[in-house]
Amino acid sequence: MGEYEELDERIGKLEAELEQYNSRPKKVSLVVWSGEYDRVLPAFVIANGAKAMGMDVDMYFTFWGLKALQKEDHRPEGTNLLNKPLHYMLPGGPKGAKLSSLHMYGIGKGMIKKLMADQGISDLEEQIDLAYEQGVNIQACTLAMGIFGMDKSDFSDVVGSYVGVATYLMNAAESDITLFI
Repeated sequence: MGEYEELDERIGKLEAELEQYNSRPKKVSLVVWSGEYDRVLPAFVIANGAKAMGMDVDMYFTFWGLKALQKEDHRPEGTNLLNKPLHYMLPGGPKGAKLSSLHMYGIGKGMIKKLMADQGISDLEEQIDLAYEQGVNIQACTLAMGIFGMDKSDFSDVVGSYVGVATYLMNAAESDITLFI
């Protein structure tokens, strides 16, 4: 085989690999570390938008982000004197999420929700439900669960899996887009 034939063969293989890469669904990985309303909401908006575009989406909730996935009207018991008070200081679930700025005892959040409704934008609860219905892979970080003294029974049904950082990293390594929110 001559030099040009060998080069043509190598180019053909690279083109086939590129075609295979381009034909697979794109993938998005989101790390959600904050449980604040104005951070969790955009994470779900991005996830739902990506899913609507045919992308695979993993959302990895860790640390304070776990509180957004907590069952409504439920307070985890905690496991020790350090993590038990956290659940009384930080309400959980989408309704318990506060704004990161200008919360003003709930007035700021109410204003934001009203402005969103006026624009036809779904609230956090609806965004979470939509993500679940579309098949977004919603994951809870087991390391953070242990720190906060939480277990599977503390979370809503939208959580699809309970994983560690190694699983997140394997998923993120295959992603085309990775965001930290």
